[in-house]
Amino acid sequence: DILKSNIEMATLRIDSQNDLTATIDLKLFSEFKNLKYIQIVTTIPTSEQIITKMISNNDGKYSVFFKIQNGDSE
Repeated sequence: DILKSNIEMATLRIDSQNDLTATIDLKLFSEFKNLKYIQIVTTIPTSEQIITKMISNNDGKYSVFFKIQNGDSE
């Protein structure tokens, strides 16, 4: 699929406390052959430790970074 082969960055949003209990399985992104970056944006208060615990199957293929907005809109 041409769209999947062009994507280099994916952004995931966390908007509720329930989202913080989910698992982010990085293997689900394997079909995106040129994907390099995964950005996690949260609009609720959380911590680096909580987000890090959510991520599974991180084999170093992607650069994962996050921004905690604490309810701010940007």
